[in-house]
Amino acid sequence: MHEVNKFIDLGLRHDGGRLIVYGHWDSDELFKIASEVYGLYGSDGVKAVLHHHLMNYVCSLLTKLKYEALVRHIVRDIKRMGFVEVYEDMNTGQVYIGSLVRGLLRTISLRREEAIEFVYSKVKDMVNNVLNLISKNFSKQRDDVEKLLHSLSRDMRECIEESARSLVYTYITSLLNESRENPCKGIRSRDKL
Repeated sequence: MHEVNKFIDLGLRHDGGRLIVYGHWDSDELFKIASEVYGLYGSDGVKAVLHHHLMNYVCSLLTKLKYEALVRHIVRDIKRMGFVEVYEDMNTGQVYIGSLVRGLLRTISLRREEAIEFVYSKVKDMVNNVLNLISKNFSKQRDDVEKLLHSLSRDMRECIEESARSLVYTYITSLLNESRENPCKGIRSRDKL
């Protein structure tokens, strides 16, 4: 749905559907943009909106938000030593790149593919939290768009997880290989997303 992606990217409210307030997506904003797209492109348009926003969210997690420092640490250490060590809080699951943190930590040594899978599993959890939130917030299903968002949050889960996996693998692999191709910079122009 090239037209939908273009509409989202060039529209004045590009990030409106994924506005994050106090660590949570604002479902009202998602509903507004989904309703607008539904009126223009129907249910396929709403599918494209959900997919588009979640892939943008994955890129934000990897390049700006929660996992940027982790990705940089992984890339640096794997290039230098062939493996990376990270620390995970046994109680919260929070990941740290240094051991100078209080709490019961476990040390995790990861080689290249294991490290990429580790990052993907963390990103997948964040994406699934958003899908669960959407499902919960639109469970009342008062109109067609709410019904659609509720059902898509479940029906598209596998597709979104697979796209997120591909994006994480491509992004980290391109950094490790020092490739100039950055899938997160070009994601908005890709027709298939």
